[in-house]
Amino acid sequence: MTLPDALASLASAAGLGLLRVRHGLIVEANETASSLLGTEPQALVGTALCDVPWSASAVFGELCDLHDRVVTAGVPITVVAGQGRWQPADGNPGALWLWGAPAARDGDAAPQVLLCLAPPSQDPWAQQAALLGARAQVSLQRMLETAPMAMALFEWPSGRLQQMNLLAEEFLGAGTAALLGRTPEQWIESLPLAQGAEPCASLMANLELAAEFPSGVRREVVRATADGSSARVWDMRLVSASVQEESAQGQILLVATEVTDLRAAEQERFDAAIAQRGMLVQEVHHRIKNNLQGVAGLLQQASARFPEVAPILSDAVGQLQAIAQVYGLQVGSSGPVVLSGLLKAVATAVQKTFHHPIEVQIEGAEPERWRLPEAEAIPVALTANELLTNAIKHGSKDPVTCRLRAAPADVTLEIVSTGVLREGFDLAGVPSGASGLGLVRALLPRRAAEFTLVQNGAEVVARVLLRPPAVRKDG
Repeated sequence: MTLPDALASLASAAGLGLLRVRHGLIVEANETASSLLGTEPQALVGTALCDVPWSASAVFGELCDLHDRVVTAGVPITVVAGQGRWQPADGNPGALWLWGAPAARDGDAAPQVLLCLAPPSQDPWAQQAALLGARAQVSLQRMLETAPMAMALFEWPSGRLQQMNLLAEEFLGAGTAALLGRTPEQWIESLPLAQGAEPCASLMANLELAAEFPSGVRREVVRATADGSSARVWDMRLVSASVQEESAQGQILLVATEVTDLRAAEQERFDAAIAQRGMLVQEVHHRIKNNLQGVAGLLQQASARFPEVAPILSDAVGQLQAIAQVYGLQVGSSGPVVLSGLLKAVATAVQKTFHHPIEVQIEGAEPERWRLPEAEAIPVALTANELLTNAIKHGSKDPVTCRLRAAPADVTLEIVSTGVLREGFDLAGVPSGASGLGLVRALLPRRAAEFTLVQNGAEVVARVLLRPPAVRKDG
């Protein structure tokens, strides 16, 4: 049934006379129209407009003109004809309200017009408002029924549900019979919707926001399926259609589209992008490590060919190896570098370079939980490399101890070697520089680290205390 057809049925139900005209001939007439014209419906069908009993009245020209205008324009037209001059069959004069709309029926492409006549005994403007409201209601109902999304219409400010479609039943979690004519606050008393991710009270609050803001309200809500086995994601929008008068009733339209698959696809794309990024970062770290080790190898060869610069090149090789260890540990892993693992890797690299034994000791509770942020990994690696190198260069042939001691609030790195500090040594007087203790002082963060170098009997102890945020304890 087309919209004009549906309106024709509503017009008849509202007590309006109805004529369907094609090529100027009346092809259909209802009881109200025949009563107004003082004849039987059968007598009107097949009759031309110019031959009806009231063809000589003052309204005839306006009716025929309305018919011609609708045919030409192809849109509905409303006029008030024969004001004070209409004399229907019952003898009561009054105004005749005419409404015409184009129509097509049963696939017939011939121009057709629906003509609705309001009896003078009724208020024509009230009839007009009723028919226009009926037309809007038909249009809205058909839209609700055919829309591929959940749609519900609420009266405002009462909040009562007026209309809803089948998808809205899925979204709200209950059938039409249980919800219609009630407010979301009343649903809480007896419906499982109140236990969902978007409670009934929250829906009522969103309705209030939609009534306040002309742009409406948009929310993404999660609803459990009927059996509770999974969750569905909905994109919900609330738009107010309220009139401005304070005493008038308005409406709020709820539209919700299920986006579960869309959000799942977006998450898959995001996870794939993160995985790809991780692979690229690991590949970059691997290449950087190899390149640094390659440069270190070249410097070692140069050191062998030019013994006069061997000490300088040796320091550079150690620093490059320490940086390479950081990038090597980041290959195949993600996130901050584990401090204990980094110290073991640096100690192994220094031991291979100088062929000097280094003992690594890890102490304390859960030391593997202490990690280095990316910004601090290389400075700490260079610090450990420098302290181990100094211990080997300035100490005895005894093994060097590299100890990591984990405490609840901080972590301490100790490099212990057999040796003696020069008389009057003062760490505070050591200037910052590109190598040695000056490099260590320059690398360590001032607010989150403390560095000391003391004589302890026959041993020299270099101690670095690290606190958050220079380090962090995961978990």
